[in-house]
Amino acid sequence: MKDEKLRDIKIQKRYLELGSCRKVSKDLSIKLHIVRRVVKESGIMKQVDSSDKGYLKERGVTFSQLKNTYLELECFRKTAKTLNLGINRTRSILKNLGVLKKSGHALMRQKSGENNPFYGKKHNPETRKKLSESAKKRTGERNPNYKHGKNIRRPRDYKVHIMTKLRNYVFNRDGHTCKYCNEKGGNLHAHHLLPFWVEPKAFEDTANMVTVCTECHFTKAHKGNWHSFDMSIITDELLEKYSLDRERLNDLDVYNKNIDVCDSLDFSNNNKTEDLRLNTQMKS
Repeated sequence: MKDEKLRDIKIQKRYLELGSCRKVSKDLSIKLHIVRRVVKESGIMKQVDSSDKGYLKERGVTFSQLKNTYLELECFRKTAKTLNLGINRTRSILKNLGVLKKSGHALMRQKSGENNPFYGKKHNPETRKKLSESAKKRTGERNPNYKHGKNIRRPRDYKVHIMTKLRNYVFNRDGHTCKYCNEKGGNLHAHHLLPFWVEPKAFEDTANMVTVCTECHFTKAHKGNWHSFDMSIITDELLEKYSLDRERLNDLDVYNKNIDVCDSLDFSNNNKTEDLRLNTQMKS
């Protein structure tokens, strides 16, 4: 009983200092429902104003400040980040104020059918011929939708429920923190240390996945090129697990569509023995 009373007093003191049950729970390592019960019974729990005005007032932001910031940045996500507000709540408030701009899909729907300025019109035969000739030239790498090496890169199944579970596991394991910049939260990706075109078997292996933020995923994990990858964060245990050699991988700076990378990186004992046998025959 004495221990519980001391715990309750400690919880009440920390709540008056921090003003949040979640922060008290994390600070004292006490379960959240216990903290809430103690604070509620003691009668010191703050009454939260759920209105937009109360939400902004609590964070020291005015409606005019929010509106001006949004009109300047033209993005509710950047506005929320600048003013330290929740993204969804910021979007909701801007929508209620009537200043939130419609998304791209909504604008496209507005210009469909009779609303389209080209509705009811047709290209003349000369223009059609020019468009046809131009379209014929947009093949292979000239096509804007061309994806380099798509045929042997990772399968396009990263949205299925299995990959969702794997990503959530990796995020929770790494504490939702980027491997490079140590920034917590935000837009996170589950980066594959060994790409699919290097080792397809490692695609669904959580040991081959690490949490990175959107910016670091491209600039650091892929070194500014989606067909390249950072060797410095690949562990020796992972290379040993898939029988890969670090020196050979370092030579693969960028993915080459003309080389079957998966076959060239097979470092099984049988292949090594075969290479030695062929070298001996060539020397003799």
